[in-house]
Amino acid sequence: MFDTEQLGLNGRISRFQVSIIVPADATEINVCFHDNAGTWDNNGGRDWCIPLQPVASPATRAMASSRLPASRVTPPLAAPAPASQSALEPGQLFFAPSQVLSIYDGLNGLLNGANGFRLVGSAADNRLGTSVAAASDVNGDGYDDYIVGAPGVNSPNFREGRAYVVYGPGSAAPSQPISLVKAGEGFQATGLNTDDQFGTAVAGLGDINGDGWGDVLFTAPLADPNGQNNAGAGYVVFGATNLPLNVNLAGLNGSNGFVLSGADTLGRAGSACAPAGDFNRDGRPDFLVAAEDAQANAGCVYLVYGAAAYPSNLNLDSLDGVNGIVFTGEAANHHAGHSVAGIGDFNGDGFDDILIGAHTAPDFNAAGRAYVVFGGNDWPATNSLAALDGANGFRIDGAAMFGNLGAAAAGCDLNGDGLADAAVGAPNLDEAYVIFGQTNSSASMSVTNLDGDNGFTLAFANEGSVISSGFGAALVGARRLNVDAFGDLLCGAPAMAADGRAGAGEVFAVFGGPEFPAVFAVNQLDGTNGFRLKGGQAFAEVGGALAAMADADGDGFDKILIGERLFDAGAATNAGAAYVVSPPGVAAQVLYRPEIITTEDPEGLPAVTWAGQAGVTYRVFTSPSLSPPDWTELTHFVSESSTNTIEHTADGSLFYRIGVER
Repeated sequence: MFDTEQLGLNGRISRFQVSIIVPADATEINVCFHDNAGTWDNNGGRDWCIPLQPVASPATRAMASSRLPASRVTPPLAAPAPASQSALEPGQLFFAPSQVLSIYDGLNGLLNGANGFRLVGSAADNRLGTSVAAASDVNGDGYDDYIVGAPGVNSPNFREGRAYVVYGPGSAAPSQPISLVKAGEGFQATGLNTDDQFGTAVAGLGDINGDGWGDVLFTAPLADPNGQNNAGAGYVVFGATNLPLNVNLAGLNGSNGFVLSGADTLGRAGSACAPAGDFNRDGRPDFLVAAEDAQANAGCVYLVYGAAAYPSNLNLDSLDGVNGIVFTGEAANHHAGHSVAGIGDFNGDGFDDILIGAHTAPDFNAAGRAYVVFGGNDWPATNSLAALDGANGFRIDGAAMFGNLGAAAAGCDLNGDGLADAAVGAPNLDEAYVIFGQTNSSASMSVTNLDGDNGFTLAFANEGSVISSGFGAALVGARRLNVDAFGDLLCGAPAMAADGRAGAGEVFAVFGGPEFPAVFAVNQLDGTNGFRLKGGQAFAEVGGALAAMADADGDGFDKILIGERLFDAGAATNAGAAYVVSPPGVAAQVLYRPEIITTEDPEGLPAVTWAGQAGVTYRVFTSPSLSPPDWTELTHFVSESSTNTIEHTADGSLFYRIGVER
């Protein structure tokens, strides 16, 4: 594995010097460059490899240098222009293209407790990891927290369900049962009635009541509030410093939290939920609760506004435009609200926007639809998604019949333009789509028209090689998985065969960047543009639920939360599991912050000198560009000194990646 620092040098090449430490038994060193075309064509002009001879003296064994032949300098210069330097942020991460999401056993395995860990369901059929979510700081300890749902828990009644809030930074053991979480490490809440399936969906809401602590939402879509069969319910628990290990949902009284009661029999309120950002721009975060089977399966999405006070029980049919608003599906059987997400400010008007998926629309075509709804403070109490006109939002149409676009929804800023992007999944096509934020929208658009400028398609390069992977069944935007200025996107494929393990599932991390092709091949992630985490157990469905948690341990990176709801824990079939993964810890080239000192030698050559450590292997890569990067290994060597140096001038731009192998 490598820790990394990148440096770009701009200038004109007429001479370069490479100072390196080499092993005592080294017999050959080659340093190779190629031109800005980014290809090795051996054209005799600007591509070259130079053999360097190790210096014989052990004391000065580090130095080997060469002058470029005049024929390789275009044009030859008597006095090279001074080179300028452009250093990328220290600690850039580079990943192996794929790794198995496995537990370190003393010899092998990826997650070792320090770089991530697994929480396992306590009993058969708990289905821990059906839902996962990031929460802001619930207990006021300065760390963000996370939530895991287990709707299959019987305690003691059949499928009452349970959800867990685990305080950051989290477990130090590579794997442990969720039941070992103790008071002070988190809390749990259990459904109130048989077959409520509490914990089906969970969300961190931010501080909706303004008391300084993050609040959380759990749902029970098969609950029967007010005697209405399967109307569904949600439970908001306010953050506090002294929450007990077992939070009693029956004791929510408006001061410690409140209940959300579904409005329609069989409506299943709580089928999905999500934070909404500040939709009405009143300074408090808002949140979404979906009832995808309400109103003859047309679906309803309830947007509840943040407020200083709530009643102990808020009936969702009482939203009146002041305390919240409702969005209804266009027609019966559309299932609007199958997925919901707050996506940030898509259109740049200063209000946060939301994304709603209707995966079976239109009619029985099931190509799927999604809706971007623009935030504002003048929405009426009840609104039809059919009324979106481009000014207040717009509709996204699926690509093909039965594609189920809208099965998943997420927001991110992948292209770094400051506008939120909308991501929607179509798992029956094994595709997902990113629509770039824009200040002007028409009333509708089709994902078939994404061209790389307005967005792009995430798909497999060889469609015939992947069948029913479920890619796009779960999506979540991440702010910082690597070191750059772009947001990232996590995509789940829970039905995918991983290295022959049918249904093991995979998670694809796609890094943001300044530009994308019309179709981005997710099965060709190479570690610099993203990576894959593969499930280790057949039919366990890694990636069925995803979340990204803001820096929970102070390393500056989001944590990846992954659900694996059908994981078998020994004889406990379908106990389920959830993973917390630290990107720096699983990177093939890991976070490293060497001391970079830039000087000039007497001839005016820029010298890149970094603090080193004897006995470690350094690798140096170059790329003529960062948009996109095209890294080529320049050299690698075992350091015998506390400093390492590269000196040269460059024609055009040449970027360096300096890594330490561990």
